[in-house]
Amino acid sequence: KRRDAFRAGNARRVADLALTGDHDGLWVGLWRLLDATDEPLRRKAHALIARILRAVAAPAKPDEKTSPGDLEFAQSSDNAAGISPSDLLEKLLDVGAEVADDDESGTASVSPELAARRKRAGLCAAFHLASSNLGTAAQSRCFEGNPIRLIELIATGDGVAEALGAEVLACAAATEAGREFLRPLVAAGALEAIVADATKTKAARAAAAT
Repeated sequence: KRRDAFRAGNARRVADLALTGDHDGLWVGLWRLLDATDEPLRRKAHALIARILRAVAAPAKPDEKTSPGDLEFAQSSDNAAGISPSDLLEKLLDVGAEVADDDESGTASVSPELAARRKRAGLCAAFHLASSNLGTAAQSRCFEGNPIRLIELIATGDGVAEALGAEVLACAAATEAGREFLRPLVAAGALEAIVADATKTKAARAAAAT
């Protein structure tokens, strides 16, 4: 418990520092690592964003749509910047729109368009890691409310894109709101097609099967 409190305090200090000053370099670095080809590095970036989210978000009000530990997407806790997870999502998306990918992100071998799509999926994964309802809200924003974009990402043939897409798919399938988001894919048979596709990874096929 003491270690968890220490980590939460550190995340809150990072959030307050980065969000109240001119520290875009921190967000640029995190954006570039969202789809790093080095999986441990990528997961560390997701985990840091998740810790920051938990530090700045207000607990969700208990009702039939929330689960224990859920966080409010559009409300902030008592942090110096008064920023909410929704604000943080837009901050990172704005930073990403201004940043050209280079070798630092490990995405020089893919097109800027695919790199941006991979990073949006990574952002969704980080939000899901913090709280299921934060992840659901983020995926709706990052995929523009269209689950077909998630399937298109998995179908690119790019290993990182498929891994990130499968992770978001599995997280979405674990919640009622996420399953509602995926419902058009079920109706179209898109998930069954992934399950039957032997060229897809076990993770992607397992996520589609859920």
